[in-house]
Amino acid sequence: MQRFLSDPDGRYVNRDQLTSLPFTIFTPTYNRASTLPRVYASLKNQTVKDFEWLIVDDGSSDNTEELVRQWQAECTDFSIRYIYQENQHKKVAHNRAVAEARGELFVVLDSNDSCVPRAMERFQFYWNSIPERDRDRFWCVCGLCKDADGNIVGDMLPGNTCLDASFQEVYFKYKIKGEKWGAMKTSVLRNFPFREDIPGLVPEGTVWYAIAPEYNRARFFNEPLRVYCQDIPGLMARPGEKPDPARDAPGALYAKIFHLDNNLVYFRHSPHAFFMEGARLTRFWLHCSSNMRRNIGYWPGSSAGRCLALIAAPFGVCMWLVDRLRLLKIRQKHYT
Repeated sequence: MQRFLSDPDGRYVNRDQLTSLPFTIFTPTYNRASTLPRVYASLKNQTVKDFEWLIVDDGSSDNTEELVRQWQAECTDFSIRYIYQENQHKKVAHNRAVAEARGELFVVLDSNDSCVPRAMERFQFYWNSIPERDRDRFWCVCGLCKDADGNIVGDMLPGNTCLDASFQEVYFKYKIKGEKWGAMKTSVLRNFPFREDIPGLVPEGTVWYAIAPEYNRARFFNEPLRVYCQDIPGLMARPGEKPDPARDAPGALYAKIFHLDNNLVYFRHSPHAFFMEGARLTRFWLHCSSNMRRNIGYWPGSSAGRCLALIAAPFGVCMWLVDRLRLLKIRQKHYT
């Protein structure tokens, strides 16, 4: 990535001079003028306001910009920066925000969510609780999420104290699933951008798991700091409705290959999960266009990953056939 980058006013600044705040809170948005006020209100309520709010608008056609400009004019508690880009998906907005961020720690707060009033205070507490001599090995402090009714989303961590582990260990060894929310080291994220040449969704795990071998520790804790909201039409599937696996197949294929390339050391902890990843590799490869198949490939790099993909391939073909039959039924229902 380039050292010099354009700021919102068109000037060029040296990236080395950007980090001057404890936090950058990044909100990617697309036509969410109806929910952004909830994000703004939760940031106004923070007990620690030593942060910037960086909004990257991914091509909105509603009144998002007008709303943000109004907040910029009235807000004296923290800096609000607004960047507009043509619609290119969240991964591109994320890479842009990381490059532009002025905070030491980078927090992603989606445009339909909010956070508890002490969120930044608690992130700061847990980051500072890591001994300074060990801090270079850590890249993230990560807490829990809750829904609008206060219920914990996903699994809690074992025990009552902090857990220092990699994301792979948390998922495979401790089998902790579900939404988590973290403050990540900006300087580390700059070295691990999302791939922008893959259309649609690129799963976040391809970045989090890539970081682990070099920075093998994150500090996890059992405090819910993010309020996870799903009250916007289109965010949740209707009862009985399943997502279309072909829509984001390129990103899913890339994620499965990446997974088998980088995480097989944890196979003994979750053999069934790895078998399913091998099957889904074939499933999503079959859903991809010929161009995407050539661009992303099929075979994992390791011999163990290739063997697992080959063994699981028949099951993956069956999964693809089920997808196709379900899609055919939906089309027939739509046209009758």
